[in-house]
Amino acid sequence: MTSDMTDAPCCIVPKYLAAFRCIAGSCEEDCCHDWRINIDQNTFKKIKTAMSHSKTDRERFRQFLKRNSSDDKDTTNYASITCRPDGGCPFLDDGKLCEIHRRFGPSHLSLVCRSYPRKKSLVGKRTEVIAFLSCPEVARRCLLAPDAMELVELEPGRLDSDAICTQIKSGTGESPYHAYLDEVRQSLLNLVALNQFPLASRLFFVACFADSVSPAFSNGSSEFSPGILAENIESFSDPFTLRELHAQFEQIDSRIDFAMLLVQRILTARLPSISDNFRALLDQTWKNYNLLAESNAPCPADDPKRNPEIFTTIQQHYQRRRSLLQETFTQRIDQYFANYSLNYWFGEWYTSSPDLLVHTTKLFIRLAILRFLLFSHPELNPLVEQLAAGKIGRKERESAQEALDRAAVETFYRFSRGVEHDPVYLDDIQQTLAMENMEPLTKLTLLLKF
Repeated sequence: MTSDMTDAPCCIVPKYLAAFRCIAGSCEEDCCHDWRINIDQNTFKKIKTAMSHSKTDRERFRQFLKRNSSDDKDTTNYASITCRPDGGCPFLDDGKLCEIHRRFGPSHLSLVCRSYPRKKSLVGKRTEVIAFLSCPEVARRCLLAPDAMELVELEPGRLDSDAICTQIKSGTGESPYHAYLDEVRQSLLNLVALNQFPLASRLFFVACFADSVSPAFSNGSSEFSPGILAENIESFSDPFTLRELHAQFEQIDSRIDFAMLLVQRILTARLPSISDNFRALLDQTWKNYNLLAESNAPCPADDPKRNPEIFTTIQQHYQRRRSLLQETFTQRIDQYFANYSLNYWFGEWYTSSPDLLVHTTKLFIRLAILRFLLFSHPELNPLVEQLAAGKIGRKERESAQEALDRAAVETFYRFSRGVEHDPVYLDDIQQTLAMENMEPLTKLTLLLKF
C-alpha cells in the first residue's frame, strides 16, 4: 500500500481494480437482480428514442421504464426499471447479458449500470475509485491477491469519467473533521497493513485510535485540536505503543456470547425482506447447523433465553470450526478480512459517520457477521472434518485453500448484495448496536474476539 496520496490531478485505485474486467456470461451471478435500477434523465431519453421504431419496443419501454414521482427525484434517479417477478431486469437475456448494451451500445446504459461495480469519489483534483464486493469477480480480485489493496495511479481517462460521484471533498471551508481526511485515513490504512501483527491486533489498534480521537474529532465538534490529533497519529505509529497494545489485547477474555447474540439478532432482523441471494446463504447456514447438531429444531436462535439449546449448539459448532480453520489458514483468512477492511477505509469515508468510533463500529460488526457466515459455510464441512482428524498434509493444502477461497468469495459477495446495498438493513444494524449498553471500546473488542 502506498504511504501517501497526492493532491495533483490523478486517479487512485486499489490494484485489484486496475486489472478488473467484467467476465459477463462467465460470472456465477449477474448485476441485474434484486436491486432497484435507477435511470438518469439523459439515458431515459436515449432509450426512449432507440426503442421508438417498433410497436413491440414502444410497448416494452412503457411497461418497464417508469418515471420517478418521489420527492427525491433528480437527474440521476429520473426513472427506474420495473423488474420481473423474480427480481431480474427485463432486459437481461438468457446468456446473462444486457439487451440494451447488445442492441444499442454502452452509451445507452444508465450511469448506474455503466459505473457498477465501481464507486467514484473526488478529493480536490484527485479522483479515487473502489469497487463493490457484491460483484463476484471484484470479490475474487480483492480478497485473493495479497497485493490487491496496494494503491496505484491510473491515467485519468482510464475509468469511466461519467460514473456517479458519491463523495466529494472540496477543501474549501471544511470542518477539521473533513479537512483531515487524508491524514487520518492514511493512519488507519497503515495500522491495518501492519502485517507483523495478527489482524485482530491491528484492528484493535484502529479501535483504540478511534476511541482516543473521537471525543474532540467528530462532525461538528468545537473542541478540535490539531496538536492532539497529530500526537495521536504519531503515538499510533510508534512500535513500542503498538507492542503494548498487542500484549493488552492478547490478555483480554475471548468470550464470544455477546458477539454471537448480536450477529444472530442482526441476521434475523429483516428475514422477511432480504434479497433472495442473501437469503439463500442464510438458509444454507441455518440448515447446516441443524445437520451438524442432528436436529430438526427451528433455526436461527436469536433469543438464547427462548432457545438456549439451539443457541449453545450453534455457538459450540462455530467455535470449533473457527478454531480449526483459523489456526490452519491464519494468513489466508487474515488476508480476506484485511483486504476487506482496507477497501472499507479507503472507499467508505469516515466522514459519512458522526465520528471515527461509529465508523469503526460499522466495520467491526460487518466483519463479525462475515466471519460467522464464512466459518459456518457448509461447503467447508469436509475440510473441517479433515482438519479435526489431522488429515490435511502438504498435498491436500492447495485444494483445501481453493475450497476456502470459493467459500470466502461467495460469502463476501452475497453479504455485500444483501446488506451493503440495503440502507434500511444498515440502519437496523446501527439501531441494534445502539441498544447495547456497553462502553464502545469494550463492545468493539468483544466483536474482534468473535
